[in-house]
Amino acid sequence: ASSLIAQRPLLRIVWRPPIPTATPTPTATPTPLAGSIEGTVFEDMNLNGIRDAGEPGLAGATVQLWQGTVQIDEQLTAGSGVYRFENLAPGIYTVKEIDPPGYASNSPNEVSGIVVMAGETTWGIDFADYKPKIYLPFIRR
Repeated sequence: ASSLIAQRPLLRIVWRPPIPTATPTPTATPTPLAGSIEGTVFEDMNLNGIRDAGEPGLAGATVQLWQGTVQIDEQLTAGSGVYRFENLAPGIYTVKEIDPPGYASNSPNEVSGIVVMAGETTWGIDFADYKPKIYLPFIRR
């Protein structure tokens, strides 16, 4: 009589170290170029809301830069009335002006929806102010 011997399958585990594969080096994400906003606060002598020849810039106006509900920067204009906000990330901004002492506005004190593009200057965000005339009553004696 022949005997049958059950043969079990043989499981062999062979460990081999992994073969290194070339991994691409990640490329740096370029930093977007900064943009800027520039404008002037001027004395609107003829009250037309447009800067005409001979209308000087105004010193002492406060100009604020906002993005959403966050104030980003603030500047006080010098004699030329020019302000400039630099190194701005591309986005949408608001510029607000506070009149210098002794002046009132002849233009809105807030310009919103200003689009700043990478590497570009958004200019012409100007504010027209004027000196109100004060009339004193005439009193007869």
